[in-house]
Amino acid sequence: MPLSIFAQNVNPKAKQQALLKKAEWSKLAAIKLATGVQDSVVRIKNLRTQLDSAKINEVIAIKVFTQRDIRLFNTLYINGFPIENLKPLKASDSEKIIYFKLDKPVQSQLLSFLERTPFETTVVPVYFGVGANVKVNLTVKDTTVIKDPLTAIAKTVIKDTTVQVERGIIAKSNDPVYVEVKQKIKIGWVYAAALAVGMIIVLGLFHDMLKDNSNLYYSLANTQLFFWTVLFVVAYLSICFKTDTLPDIPLSVLAILGISVSTTAVSKLIDKNPTKAPIIDKNATSQGLFVDILSDGVSINVQRVQNVAFNAFFGVLFLQKAFSTNLLPDFDNNVLLLLGISAGAYAGLKNTEPAKEQTEEPVDTLEDRGEIAKGADKAQTASPENVDNAANAGAGPAAAPPVTDGSQTDEAAP
Repeated sequence: MPLSIFAQNVNPKAKQQALLKKAEWSKLAAIKLATGVQDSVVRIKNLRTQLDSAKINEVIAIKVFTQRDIRLFNTLYINGFPIENLKPLKASDSEKIIYFKLDKPVQSQLLSFLERTPFETTVVPVYFGVGANVKVNLTVKDTTVIKDPLTAIAKTVIKDTTVQVERGIIAKSNDPVYVEVKQKIKIGWVYAAALAVGMIIVLGLFHDMLKDNSNLYYSLANTQLFFWTVLFVVAYLSICFKTDTLPDIPLSVLAILGISVSTTAVSKLIDKNPTKAPIIDKNATSQGLFVDILSDGVSINVQRVQNVAFNAFFGVLFLQKAFSTNLLPDFDNNVLLLLGISAGAYAGLKNTEPAKEQTEEPVDTLEDRGEIAKGADKAQTASPENVDNAANAGAGPAAAPPVTDGSQTDEAAP
């Protein structure tokens, strides 16, 4: 049965048909013959590090040498296997670069390669390729010989049919990319950890965790440490839920937590300074979280406003990057220096502020001073009577002066 296949509009720029002479050729070979095999991967780079290595959830940029539209290369291949349900993030036809994010489908494919290998974290050399999963219309001319069973007369029937064939790999790389792969974690343990952390946070908030030692005013240092702790926990657990893996912790995240802890420690030391001798004001009340952390009890301070503004701004960026990339953000040194200077300015100028944070109640409070004054007055009033009574009790009858009258005087006269 002769079979002829005509390729229609396989290459949109050339717009020519190629006739296949051998019917036993595969459909993939037919597409390659029609489109050409000149396409190749020139370079693969990690978009973040610009190196030939990558981690799960990072983005790689694949530069392709081709004359066709780069948007046709919408399928990523790993060692010859297509990755289903993975769409490119971006395609630049002018630069012939297409971007893919190595997320869950890539991780699942790599884990299947290492199914029988026990590991926690390993690096796998991967050969990437790009292709197109758009379907190509092919016209098939099928020549069939039909024989009439009654007359035994053979009749040739030629029928044209159109079939759709998916394209295979068009361009592949000859150099490996080293991808770090992590084993998946049990998602149930992540839910248990999230529940435990949530209960601890709620318990701390109900017990005035954000206030100073007198539990009266909200403390800026405590609030800053709590703010970054919550951001880190939320981002970390979110990535665990989305990727089923434990994310790496960049050094910049540890530096930010260290700045918050140092600010809290310095603030506590200044509050404990005995030279300030704070006195409890029984009529003092908190004015709310934002006013307390921005004010020193008298007015709003610029160093406090700067510290709150910088931490809030970079905190929002931290969450945005974590949610969009499923990676803990790695801030550069300039951001860390900015946060460190702001925290240092607040801690350094805190010693010049009034004693708003009332750390412990003095022994002689205002009420005690009033009671002592009343007792002193009573003691002074009663002291003369006590002295006279003590003197009379010690002298006795012999000490009394002699009593004389007129008769005694006359008798005594000679």
